[in-house]
Amino acid sequence: WPIRSVTATSPVPAQLGAAVAVPVRHALMLLGDFTGVPGKAFDSLPGTLDTTALNTNTIEDYQNTWGVRFGFDWATNAKLTLRGGYIYHTAAAPDATVTPLLPEGKRDEFTVGLGYAFSDKFRADVAYQYLIQQKRRGRTQEFPSGVTPDTSLNNGLYDFMAHLVGVTLT
Repeated sequence: WPIRSVTATSPVPAQLGAAVAVPVRHALMLLGDFTGVPGKAFDSLPGTLDTTALNTNTIEDYQNTWGVRFGFDWATNAKLTLRGGYIYHTAAAPDATVTPLLPEGKRDEFTVGLGYAFSDKFRADVAYQYLIQQKRRGRTQEFPSGVTPDTSLNNGLYDFMAHLVGVTLT
């Protein structure tokens, strides 16, 4: 088979964020942040395949998105720290451009964790996150290059949830 190459160029949108950490008591910290991503910078995905002069322009028309996060960090004593939080994100892809490229939807995420200091030099942290995403109808095939998509090809249902676990030893 001949080796082929694909070239695609896409802007990476900027992000704007603001965060706050508020000490409530000696050992309790409340945290929050807001992040905005101007997805409108990603209107289309132009591409070139090999030397065949096959140029494509997949219209994506992504929307601006935002997310909020709230959490707490509670040092119950010198060794044990408990953590928890909530995250909400909006979706970038409008209904007409939900594809395997970006099948995401609005999502809620719940987190819990704990850290334990065994000594001054050894610490373990464990975290769990449950992510649930809105089900979304989308397509599994592309519109012709340069054609503005609509929902007429939406033949699939994208459904996503995850259980995420993290462990850090320091």
